[in-house]
Amino acid sequence: MSRLWLTLWLLLGVLWAQVCGEFFILSNPAALTSSLYRQLGKEMYCVTDDVDSALVWNDHLNWNYPTYKPPSLSYEPVVVHENTYVYPTNDNLACSMSSYKTCTKSWKGAEGSWYYTDSLHSPMAPIFDNRWEDFTVEEMTDRFANVTSLPNSGSLAVSVRGSSDAHFAICNGFSSPEHEFCFFVLLGGWKNTKSIIRKCERGIAEPAMAIPIGSCLTKLAEYDSEILSTTEWRTFVLKWDFRARILIEVYDSEKRILRHEENRPKWSNYFSGHFQNRTRTTEYSLNARSRGKMLMKFHKYSYSMTRNTQAKLSSPEFMTSSSDKRICVEMSFNMCPDCIVNIDVVDRKGYKRAIKIIRHEDKQQASSSKSKNPYGLRVWNNVKIDYTLTKNMSQPITLEINTLLTNNTYRNTSYWALSNVRRCYDDGLKYVKIDNYQDYNSGSSVYVWPNVTCQKISEDGVSEIISTIDQKIAPEEHRLPCEEGRIGKSCLARCSTFFPSHSNCQNLVACDKKGCSCAPGYKTPTCSDRCPESTYGYDCAQTCGHCAYGACSIATGACRSGCVKSNTTLFFLPDCKKGVGSPPAPLIEPINYTCVRVYLSMQEEYEFVPTILNFEIWLEENMTHPFIVTNKTIVRKNDVISAFAEPLSPGIKYKAIGVLEAENRTFRGSWANFTTECTESAAVNFIIKAINETSLILDINRERHVIDSCPDKWYHVEVTSVSSIVFNGSTSFPKIFIGLEPFTMYAFLVKSAKSSNILSRYVRTLEGAPSFVSHLESVPNTVNKITLNWRPPEKPNGKIVNYTVEIQPIESHGCKDFGQSTYNLTTDSMQALIRSVIKNELKETFSFTFNGLRPYTTYLVTVYASTSARRGEEKVLNHTTNSLKIPTEIFSNLHLTNESNESIAATIRWNPPSDCWTNTGPIRSSKLIITKLNKTLVNQEIQDYYYPLEKKLFYGTETYEIRVCSLRSPGGSANESACAVKSFTMPAREPMPIQKPKIIEVDTFNHSTTLRWQVPKPPLNGKLKHYTIKFCDLSGQNCEESAIVQPGEFCKHSFWISQDTLCKTVSLPSSDIYELIQITAYNEGVPNGSKPVSTPVIWEELTPSAPRNLVLKQTDGENSSVSITWHHPLESGGRIVSYYIHALIRETHLKHEPPTKIKQYSIMVSEYQSEYSTNIDLLPSTAYHISVAAITQGNKVGYPVSGFISLPSFVNFSTQDLKPRPRDDVITIDISIPEVVYDVKDSIILLMVQGTKYCDEDRSNKDVDLYLDEQNSAYYKASWIAANLTKLESYANKHFIIGDGKEYGGFKNHPLCPKESYIVHLMLVDGKKSLGGQKSEKLRTNILKSVKTNPISIADLPKNYAMWLTPLFFIILIAALLAFVVYRKKLAGTFIASKPKPGRQENMPLSNDLGKKKSNDSMDEVETGAKVKNVQDEKEIKDIQMNNMFIVEKKKEFAMPVKVEDFENYFEKAYKASKLKNEYSMIIHGPTKSCAYGSQSETKPKNRYANLFPYDESRVVLDKLSEEPFSDYINANFITGYGGKEKAYIATQGPKPNTIVDFWRMIWQENVQIICMMANLVENDKIKCEQYWPSAVGKKILYGTILVQFSSEEIHSDYTYRTFKVYCGTLEARTIEHLHYTAWPDHGVPSSPRSIVAFLQQLQRHAPFDDRANQPPIVVHCSAGVGRTGTLIVLDICLHQAFCEKVIYVFENLLSVRQGRLNMVDNTEQYLLVHLVLVEYFHTKDTCFSCDETLPDRIEEAKKKSSQLYQRILDTSWWNEVLGSPPLPEKTLSDRNRAKHRFPETAASLNRLYLKRSSNTDNDSDYIAATSVRGIFKDCQYITTQLPMPTTLADFWRMLSELNVEYVLALQLPDLQDPTYCELIADSQEFGSTKYLKIIRQQSSTTDSKYYLKEEVLIIDSSEPSKEQRVKILSYKNWPEFSLPPVKELVQLWKAFDELPKTNKCPIVIACANGVTASGIWLASSFLLKRMTVDKECDVPQAVQAIRRCRKDFLSQPKYLEYLYDVALACAAVPSSTLQ
Repeated sequence: MSRLWLTLWLLLGVLWAQVCGEFFILSNPAALTSSLYRQLGKEMYCVTDDVDSALVWNDHLNWNYPTYKPPSLSYEPVVVHENTYVYPTNDNLACSMSSYKTCTKSWKGAEGSWYYTDSLHSPMAPIFDNRWEDFTVEEMTDRFANVTSLPNSGSLAVSVRGSSDAHFAICNGFSSPEHEFCFFVLLGGWKNTKSIIRKCERGIAEPAMAIPIGSCLTKLAEYDSEILSTTEWRTFVLKWDFRARILIEVYDSEKRILRHEENRPKWSNYFSGHFQNRTRTTEYSLNARSRGKMLMKFHKYSYSMTRNTQAKLSSPEFMTSSSDKRICVEMSFNMCPDCIVNIDVVDRKGYKRAIKIIRHEDKQQASSSKSKNPYGLRVWNNVKIDYTLTKNMSQPITLEINTLLTNNTYRNTSYWALSNVRRCYDDGLKYVKIDNYQDYNSGSSVYVWPNVTCQKISEDGVSEIISTIDQKIAPEEHRLPCEEGRIGKSCLARCSTFFPSHSNCQNLVACDKKGCSCAPGYKTPTCSDRCPESTYGYDCAQTCGHCAYGACSIATGACRSGCVKSNTTLFFLPDCKKGVGSPPAPLIEPINYTCVRVYLSMQEEYEFVPTILNFEIWLEENMTHPFIVTNKTIVRKNDVISAFAEPLSPGIKYKAIGVLEAENRTFRGSWANFTTECTESAAVNFIIKAINETSLILDINRERHVIDSCPDKWYHVEVTSVSSIVFNGSTSFPKIFIGLEPFTMYAFLVKSAKSSNILSRYVRTLEGAPSFVSHLESVPNTVNKITLNWRPPEKPNGKIVNYTVEIQPIESHGCKDFGQSTYNLTTDSMQALIRSVIKNELKETFSFTFNGLRPYTTYLVTVYASTSARRGEEKVLNHTTNSLKIPTEIFSNLHLTNESNESIAATIRWNPPSDCWTNTGPIRSSKLIITKLNKTLVNQEIQDYYYPLEKKLFYGTETYEIRVCSLRSPGGSANESACAVKSFTMPAREPMPIQKPKIIEVDTFNHSTTLRWQVPKPPLNGKLKHYTIKFCDLSGQNCEESAIVQPGEFCKHSFWISQDTLCKTVSLPSSDIYELIQITAYNEGVPNGSKPVSTPVIWEELTPSAPRNLVLKQTDGENSSVSITWHHPLESGGRIVSYYIHALIRETHLKHEPPTKIKQYSIMVSEYQSEYSTNIDLLPSTAYHISVAAITQGNKVGYPVSGFISLPSFVNFSTQDLKPRPRDDVITIDISIPEVVYDVKDSIILLMVQGTKYCDEDRSNKDVDLYLDEQNSAYYKASWIAANLTKLESYANKHFIIGDGKEYGGFKNHPLCPKESYIVHLMLVDGKKSLGGQKSEKLRTNILKSVKTNPISIADLPKNYAMWLTPLFFIILIAALLAFVVYRKKLAGTFIASKPKPGRQENMPLSNDLGKKKSNDSMDEVETGAKVKNVQDEKEIKDIQMNNMFIVEKKKEFAMPVKVEDFENYFEKAYKASKLKNEYSMIIHGPTKSCAYGSQSETKPKNRYANLFPYDESRVVLDKLSEEPFSDYINANFITGYGGKEKAYIATQGPKPNTIVDFWRMIWQENVQIICMMANLVENDKIKCEQYWPSAVGKKILYGTILVQFSSEEIHSDYTYRTFKVYCGTLEARTIEHLHYTAWPDHGVPSSPRSIVAFLQQLQRHAPFDDRANQPPIVVHCSAGVGRTGTLIVLDICLHQAFCEKVIYVFENLLSVRQGRLNMVDNTEQYLLVHLVLVEYFHTKDTCFSCDETLPDRIEEAKKKSSQLYQRILDTSWWNEVLGSPPLPEKTLSDRNRAKHRFPETAASLNRLYLKRSSNTDNDSDYIAATSVRGIFKDCQYITTQLPMPTTLADFWRMLSELNVEYVLALQLPDLQDPTYCELIADSQEFGSTKYLKIIRQQSSTTDSKYYLKEEVLIIDSSEPSKEQRVKILSYKNWPEFSLPPVKELVQLWKAFDELPKTNKCPIVIACANGVTASGIWLASSFLLKRMTVDKECDVPQAVQAIRRCRKDFLSQPKYLEYLYDVALACAAVPSSTLQ
């Protein structure tokens, strides 16, 4: 069997390949190449089963890096085939029949009968079969190369592959085309956009880049289209005829694209060609070149031809295939119309047999069906000869080709052509290999795969291309499962043929035109993973059949181990998916009351095995064996097996089954139930009565007739309640139904077996006891108060009258915790029972609070409901009151015990509280607090009732306070006021040991030692009595007491005593056996001392420690004496007798260093002192290291203490008197320079002069501010340095002349002036610091020492100086006057320059009020950026003002950019402060620029509105049409987009009938790709826009010269997405996307900003911001093209700005848009809407979920956050004011109108519905408790109302009549036991005062389904004008009064209601008990489900927001949000078929 199936699969594969053809690319995984780092390469094979076609790889032409191109890329095609037809290896039958093939010589023909010709002289159509592969590939350059010579007429085909610019030159001669008369054919020029023919009489310029000149510039023919490709060979045909005229034509594969024809001029040498003497013919030259990389193949070939009739041509001898004697040969023929070819086969013995006759008609038929021949050339036709030799024919054989002519009239024009003889292979494959390598992209610095393609060219010219890049996974389609190791659609290709290492096809990818796939058995995309277990086929998409052990082939699914053994089915190989088994249920055909025909149609599977079938008939009930068994029948394919079953009883239920036998197995089928017919009685009456609260009885009362043959069970009874089916079946009567729910409505439906309804009635059971109250829970409010919450019983079983609540204490936990007996409060104190009765109200949840309860006590709570009939079941719960958080319990018997040990001093114990009833909570722990003097020592939790006091914490004789507090839990808080408290004093005990004993001095002369120690550490545990000092041996047992030391006994030297330190000098023992000194402390009253502390005995002196607190200090005064102070060492070591002092020079600055660097001093000690001091004399300007050490009497030198001191400089002059002496003869001063004492290094002497001035003009010495004494007179205004003396020794005690005019050390000694006084300063200065330009403060720090003279007066000049001083004085005076004049002018000029220049405008602050009083409406500061105070500060504002876009006088402040994250806060504050409205009011409405062109009389008819014209400077200018001067006008403007992009948008009006053509001209001219339409075609019964596209998908309309085809349409809730194909002439079609926003109402703005957000997101998906820079403009229009159009454009620009800059600037963007078109964003509401949409876009959490597999998880997450989501809805409820008019204040309802509400609290006047007044005197007659729901649902209007009351029933029907209501949906049934309800459809046909209305129930239209009752009513309204109206009423049965219905039922109800046909203009009434709760839920559900159905999106918060806009008490609790999420889940889970 499996072998049969496999053979069948192979046959199907071959058939599939013949039908579909095999053509694919096979590749292995890429690998790194060895030549380049990181470059990948891979082998690829292109495979086809069309071996006669041409197959070629089109490799990468233009490499970015040519060095990366491998040397060899592609290979020659190879043909392989299966072994079915194996031909001899030396087969020479195959031959092209051309002149250059040697195989042609083996073909024999009569002399001269057959000859060779070529395609130039005998033109043929292009070759598209395997011969195409043989053409040579020519690589073109940019210079012409000669291709061939051309006869004076003919054709030549050429195949081209390249990007652009294929150049052909047909020239007059054979020299270079640059110098010849040529016709120039350019294909794909101008970047492959245009092809032309030119005539170049003076040659064609070279190279290809050269610009044509002269006549060569003239275009003779032109064709605009892209015709070349780098990835595909394109074939063209050149035809020419230069005989009588000049004719050149160029064809592509489909049509002629270029043609030039001209007559020859009279002169004979015009393009006459070149005469060839050899052939005596005229020839022309064909040349070719290209501009870039290009390949060409010229179809130049030869073939065999004859023009003789009866010409014979014999093939060489050949053999048939080795497997059979079949001949399969193909050859290409072409012949004249009346020509015939007869082909015979001749065997070795000469036996001949005709096997094929070929006629021209056959070829023409084949040609017309296969080939495309637009060129009018002869076409090669393939002929296949398929013949099997007879048995008597022997091999080898030959073929004879004989030519015949049917009509000798055409003998002279007859011809026969033959070419391309080859063997044929039915199973052959052709493939060609390529080595594909990556190229390098330098721009992205990565390797990329080039676009290499494989091209197959079939013999009919059809070209197919497969690309190697951008391949997607192939779509699922029917493909044959190949065996493992094979691949391809037909499974003919073996993977091992191409990749031996991948023989199982693993890792190989096959790609065809539809995409890529793996071999069957492997997973995409890598093809490396085998199919998981139990899967197989392509991409493992199929599941194995019923294979044994689950094992099947991963490729074909064939079961390897056979099929499984099944009890129900016998499966067939190979895949075990089909089989025979249990037959289906048989079909029943009634014959009469007692006979039926049973039959089955058998399936094709039954033909595989012998099968037998028979039928069994059973009674439906109580049968153990069949009633009838039919005879067995053999089953045949597609048979109908039938049998007759009789006799049967009438009206009885039977069941039939088919029994099938196959291969000794029996299979029983499915049952078919049927009922025999009977005669029904016409008089049947059913009676239903209530027996009690849980029982009903159904009985039948009928009159028996003779013809009544139906039994009781003929009738089918169905009894249902709201929640379940009580009974469904046949029964005997009377039938009692027990166990029913009390006070419950049951539906009785009685049908006959013929499905006719006999009874349909609702019956309610009697009232009973209610069930438990539901959801009873206790909420602990405080420790003594609880609140009970409960909901009404799920089964009220009647009308609940009241609820009874009881509470009773049952247990106290305070005693239970301590194991004491608990007091049973219930039995011992019944008076503790508290009972309350609560009247029932209309609400969902009840609450009751009990006060005054006991904490930490368990109470029994009982709640039950009662009806008027009975008391309900009790619902009980135990509730334990909370404990007090702060404990109040006090522990008892707190005391101290003497329990102690080595570490424990005592123990504290306590008991639990004495009275456990006082416990107000659990005691889980206690807190112990022990304090001493308000210091807490212990603060820890204790689990036990005792605490040991450790000695290390609690000390003797000290008093402590202990507090023990109770804790509720470990780590809890204690109540400090409720603690047990006790104080106690600890007994004294031994003190702690002494500390740090040490020997500090050994006096060897007095034989004593001095000890020092510290007192014991606290605690002392008592009062210290004394210390004992003992000398002991090493064991410590043998001791000698030396001294007893009292606590206050200290050493005589205080410097040995520190804090808490004692010392004692004791005599050393006389014996040296004692080696330890032991010290012990004792307390008073305690016999035992502390633990002794020992230190070794020392007999020799110790080294003294260093002195302490060394202080080095220079003594006062100008000297170099040093004071040294130090303290006695802490450890003397021995008796100290002296100290030594050591002074060492470390550094000196003296010019003359001292001869020695060390000084030593000794200080003797006669008596110990605490502090020692002495003075020593040292040198100044020197640093010393000084150390001090002690020396004992045993000459032990102690450790030194040292320090550093640096002595300052004490430099001075030897005298302070400079001995000044003026020299009057030369006006100088003589001074004596003294010697310097203690001079330092680098010092210099400066001589400075201070006076009124110096007497020369040299200003080289700058004035120097001196350090002057305060008493100096201000008369001295000048000072200068006269000399810098560096070599001080040479000037010491010598004279110096002041004022000699010489230079000293770089400073000039200026001459002095006569009759002036001067002071001379001599200063010793640190020469290392700079002197130039020093200010006085810096100079002062450099001065080491200074001395000065008293003022020195200079006498008058000698007389010989007076003669030149007088003119000098006048010169100076004149110069001073000139300087003063110049100074005054300069000062005046400065003053003038500070004044404003005439004619120049001052920069004034930009004010909003212009002198008016400022407004107080300024909003709070929001992060909007700085306010603009000056126009010059903000260029944007300046530009706006200059353009007159707003009224500056009205501005208070300019809006500024707002950060995206701050925008919501900004919007709310700006809106509530009216800032946005004020902002918008500043903008000028109307035109602000010229609109002249659009307002002309000739253009006005094209404007939709008379006052809206486009601005002239930005209007869209169309290309003018001929003879239509104003055809360039359309009412549209270009709008600048974000970033200043010009022409980003086109804002236009909605097309009118006379502008639709202009509209499409604009779309085509501006290359528009997206149209946004913001208006509906008709709004408020007015046409807003003409429909400018076809009416239905697929239709086309021609608008002028533009053809528009409606391609597709997607309808969403708020918008529609369409695509159009647009054609203009012969140009390539364009795709236009049409986004149509449909949710903008007739008035106002859309009800939800979310819908606009969704529309904007859709726009951005089709036009991403990143791509906008290079995109054509987006057309936006509404009706006028300003309001809604401007709103969308401003929103899009703001979003673009927000994404790029993270800020939003609405005002600026609006003004920018208004620069392009007037009145954009036409009103304040639209301006506010822009802000609101931006808030929704960026700040509202995306609550919209896609209806996919993730929806359940996302809804569950949302339900957890329902409270936050609902709070967001409440917080944004003020948005409703933005989206609509502000709400009017609610009117106070009259008492009469309030009484019309069943629940008065639901009364509200907002959005109320008004009726017509029935009387002018009755002001309340227009009121009804109903609300109008408008603007929420696009396609309908709703009215919500309560179920009518008896007093409002007439108003209800009056409302239905007045408003033409078509449907009423009653969500709840009226409770007829409540007097406020009544039947919806009254029994009376008239209503009180409304007598003009009559209501007639249409019984025939009543439908009673599972969930609802549908009724129809006819309203006859006899008022003026009279009318009849039909109203359909749907009443839902299962909506509870105080809860919510099942979500699945609600979804099913909505689906049923939504599918009902409705009229849009007729409102729908939704009614429920109060008109609010259920109605609001239904409206929100409808809103939600409609969008889920249409948009496949779920957004519950949006639905709630939309519905609450109409009435704020709709959906007033967060739980409704959760319910709506459940509704959404139910909708997602319910399939559409179930919903229907």
